[in-house]
Parts: sequence; structure tokens; C-alpha cells
Amino acid sequence: MEKTLSFQLQPPTYGNLITILSIDGGGVRGIIPATILAFLESQLQELDGEDARLADYFDVIAGTSTGGLVTSMLTAPDENNRPLFAAKDIKPFYLEHCPKIFPQKRGLCGAIQKIYRSLRGPRYDGQYLHKVVKEKLGETRLHSTLTNVVIPTFDIRHLQPTIFSSYESLMEKIISPLRPPTHGNLIIVLSIDGGGIRGIIPGIILSFLESESQVTIFNSSPFAQATKLIKAITGPKYDGKYLHSLLKEKLGNTQLHHTLTNVVIPTFDIKQLQPAIFSSYEVFKLIQVFNFT
Repeated sequence: MEKTLSFQLQPPTYGNLITILSIDGGGVRGIIPATILAFLESQLQELDGEDARLADYFDVIAGTSTGGLVTSMLTAPDENNRPLFAAKDIKPFYLEHCPKIFPQKRGLCGAIQKIYRSLRGPRYDGQYLHKVVKEKLGETRLHSTLTNVVIPTFDIRHLQPTIFSSYESLMEKIISPLRPPTHGNLIIVLSIDGGGIRGIIPGIILSFLESESQVTIFNSSPFAQATKLIKAITGPKYDGKYLHSLLKEKLGNTQLHHTLTNVVIPTFDIKQLQPAIFSSYEVFKLIQVFNFT
């Protein structure tokens, strides 16, 4: 079944206002936000019709723990690319499945077992939840959600936070063709300093490195003189016309995303008085996103 991915780069739904729905955790207490959300959606339906859903009104829906389950239910698409669940469906879902998703053992033995399991790992094994989610959502993936989703979690094994994001999920899907590091897990960085005509110096060094078939990290940072700083404030020292002409002649229509390895060029925007970074990764990412959507 073919589905249209819902990741969007368009402006926020309401002008410059970014709307975020954040849903708290709390196990079986997820019934509380489920009740509130059902009321909210019913009020929106009175205004915009019975097909209105919460996912239509929020740019981001976030939830942790049981709030992540509610988030998934509100944003999962059906075969018509509309929400698989209405907000009113969540409370009945909890009433039916919560006793098995969050089983409670009462009494002293139950309290001791709860403390023991909390110390050694997750309080609930999640097996029944996985079964129900698989049954309800099938092969639906995070990048298929009908609006942007953020689900903060905690990795018990590695003792560190883990955040599931529909944006990151789609980026990984799109950017997966990016080149892996040349040498296993070692990322090799070549940093070339500026300095106008002094570019001859790194040019000679790089020529030597290439001739020796070596790769290294090169970074030099000569101190700028106060007089040069004053001139820089008034505008660019050189008009760049000849440089632009030369680059056009030598490189033609070659663009930043065509480079043979990932490139980062830090610059400074004189007009805006702020740093500007040209990155082949960022350009490639934008091109892939727009082509993908």
C-alpha cells in the first residue's frame, strides 16, 4: 500500500505561530489526557466538521511514556492518509488494554516486586503492548506520521535519553546515501585557513601532502591586525569580481552539492554581520528533501 509521506517543510499552520501539543506520561493515567483530548477534538469538530482531527491543528505533537502511545495513535495514518484513530477512540483503547499493558500487583509482595523490577530494568516487559501496536499499526513507520512527532524516552540498557523524531527519521531515510567515513569510524578533517593572497602557503603545503599521498589535519590561525579589523567593519577588503570571473571560468556550473567529499566553508556575512556556513551536507539535504516531497 503506497502512502504519501507527511513530512512538511511548509510554514507553520497558523502564520508564524508554531502549534505544539505536549502529552504527559504516567502509565494508566493516560486516560486523563485521552479524555481531555477527546473533548478538545469534539469542540474542533463543531467548528470545522466531523472529519477534523487534532493532527490537522498541530505542527508538532510530543509525548513521553504513555503520552508517546497517545501521540502515535493521534498521528498514525490510515489507508486514506487520515488519522487512524480519533481522539475519542483513545479512552476505550486504554480501558480495554491497560490492565494487560500496565499489570498491577497489589499488596506487600507487589510493592517489593515493583521496586526490584525498577532497579533491574523496565517495570513492564512490553510484550503485550508490542503485540497490540503491531496489530493496530501494522507496518506504519515514524516518518509516515501525519504531523511532526517527538517522543522522548530513556534507554534502560545504556542509561541515557533517546528521542524518537519523525523529522530525524525522514532525514535518515533521505540522507542515507551520504558517504560513510573513508576510514571506518575515523572521520578525517582538512581545515584550511583564510588570509587572501596568503592562500599560496596552504596551497604549497597541500600540494606536498597530495604528492606524498598523505592525509592530515591542517589548521593555522594567524592573528589579525587591528587595522585590518577596522577595514573589515567597513565592508569587504576586495570586491571579488575577478575571483568570481575566475571561478566561473574554472568551475562552470559546478555546485556545492557536487563536491567529491563533504565540504564545510565558514564565512562571514558583511551585510548581516553574522557568520554564514556553506556546507555540502546541508545543500544536499535540502535538495533531497525537496525532490522527495
